Amino acid sequence: ENKSAKQIIGSKDYPYLNQTLVGQCGLAKNYHSTSHPSLPNYLALTSGTTTGKAKSSNCQPKDCPQPQDNIFAQVERSGRQWRQYAQAAAGNCDTAKSDLYEPEHAVPVYYPSIAARCKEWDVPLGTPDAGALRSDIDKGSLPAFAFISPDGDHEAGSSGDQWLNDWISRITATPDYPSGNTAIFVTWDEGAGDDEKNGETCADTAHADTSKYASCWVPLVVISPSTKPGATSSTFLTHYSLLATTEDLLGLSPHLGEAATAPSLRNDFGL
Repeated sequence: ENKSAKQIIGSKDYPYLNQTLVGQCGLAKNYHSTSHPSLPNYLALTSGTTTGKAKSSNCQPKDCPQPQDNIFAQVERSGRQWRQYAQAAAGNCDTAKSDLYEPEHAVPVYYPSIAARCKEWDVPLGTPDAGALRSDIDKGSLPAFAFISPDGDHEAGSSGDQWLNDWISRITATPDYPSGNTAIFVTWDEGAGDDEKNGETCADTAHADTSKYASCWVPLVVISPSTKPGATSSTFLTHYSLLATTEDLLGLSPHLGEAATAPSLRNDFGL
């Protein structure tokens, strides 16, 4: 949450990410968010666009429902299941903000088109030892697409780094991972910097200068058995690229919104 790549990559506060994931997996060195604040980035990652007040604010679900198609609906139409695993959510499809949980970080609640499944498939994360995700891992029943969100205590720093270690080590230990059926993407919604302002258009090449527009430059780590250890990419990539890549991996079409013209991650990371 809200950390630029220069604040994460190489930082001693993220030993697992920097010493294990970056060395053994893939790193996009020129990856960009789409805007500020948080919500428009989550919408970009899952629908390729934003509408209304959500373009430049963290408006709540009841105030700015999003009518556009989205990857959750795409997965559902394909006959498969999705999950939102939301840490610190009080219950399924939780729309109530609390000290540790923010609905804008668990974005299915914004899409009326998936309201019925949200009540069933947008669930509290649980802990690495018990709860929804751990149960699905143990049963070998991970969904086709999962969006996993940390709470306010685990979104950055050493606690966030340990959170990544706890979950990624469990997911990569499943039979589906070495068989090539699972890919994991770790990214941040938005960065921080002197340029930061709500509604900023981070995903265009005019904002590609990472020193001038630090708040638009965020980390993306690619974890898959087909990704060459230590692979890097200097291609200008965005949250729209991640959406397009995910749709490709799941065989979903057409690409949604801005994902239709976004460069893919597949060639750079062997996906």
